[in-house]
Amino acid sequence: MTTDPERAANTSGTESVEDEDDNHRKILNSNDVLAALRGGGITAPGFAEQMQSLPAPVKRRVKALKQLQLVTTNIEAKFYEEVHALECEYYKMCAPLYQKRNDIISGTYEPTDEQCAWESDDEEETLTNYMKEKAKIEDTVEIKDEATENEDDIKGIPDFWLTIFKNVSSLSEMVQEHDEPILKHLHDIKVKFLPSNPMGFILEFYFTPNEYFSNSVLTKEYIMKCTPDKNDPFSFEGPEIYKCKGCVIDWKKGKNVTIKTIKKNQKHKSRGSMRTSTNW
Repeated sequence: MTTDPERAANTSGTESVEDEDDNHRKILNSNDVLAALRGGGITAPGFAEQMQSLPAPVKRRVKALKQLQLVTTNIEAKFYEEVHALECEYYKMCAPLYQKRNDIISGTYEPTDEQCAWESDDEEETLTNYMKEKAKIEDTVEIKDEATENEDDIKGIPDFWLTIFKNVSSLSEMVQEHDEPILKHLHDIKVKFLPSNPMGFILEFYFTPNEYFSNSVLTKEYIMKCTPDKNDPFSFEGPEIYKCKGCVIDWKKGKNVTIKTIKKNQKHKSRGSMRTSTNW
């Protein structure tokens, strides 16, 4: 402790400035701050107050960093646009393979022994008991005499897409019990990419003739945007779906599984008799 008032004042001022600079360094070295400067907003309690406490020259430099980040974000948007264009091109290369897949599933093409060769062809080696139970394919052919059943009579891969939907975690959650009989008739799924203006894709679901609807193909179109939001550009994380549109399903009478039929008894106001009405 010094006895010189002037030195004491100078020392006190120096310590105060050093402490303040140290606090500013801690703020700018924070992982949250670095994440924000890379493009994400920060919602941590007290962060706004911390940024407000920065000296004016530092705030000015942070704004310059934001300008740089905005340019980087726009470059990222361009990158994702080109990735989407590549997906469109490579899908064209895969389309013949997808058609061959459908031919095998539907039974219109029987693969050769060479095409069926695989390193592990034994279900006991490739599937656990749990997965075998989940992936079990229900027999769609009515068997009148099990003793004379011939496996060679099975055509293609029965219930292929139903099995896929029920065993892929991201899809199984969407499949409800009343969907399963319909998905038994699903025999192919195709994608049509929309390269730009707008960017997006269309899913096409192909069905065999069934008792539920007359459509042979159901479609759903997804429109994506790949432009940073002007009001919040640093929240940009790549293309996002912002609009989708499904086709009209021509349900057959009484087969619309999206409508629940409720029957209730109503009492006639004047005669007091009971009648049954059906609400959809």
